[in-house]
Amino acid sequence: AISRNQKGQPMVMVVGAESKVEARMIETGQNLAEGTVILSGIKEGDKLITAGLQKIKPGVVVKTVTKAKKQGQQDAPAKQGE
Repeated sequence: AISRNQKGQPMVMVVGAESKVEARMIETGQNLAEGTVILSGIKEGDKLITAGLQKIKPGVVVKTVTKAKKQGQQDAPAKQGE
């Protein structure tokens, strides 16, 4: 879900107010096997867009679909991203 802007800065796309796509700058930390640690820029409850990134841009209205969890799978900590 992490991409980079034209300056090489890390960013994610989130679903904001009125279901509109927003680009959000983030600060990343260590890369782990499970993903990259996000130090700042998102908070618990933010809806990160992880699929279809090539089809969206900021300001577009989207419909969210929650990824189904596998049996026994728990939520990742708020500061970890994919």
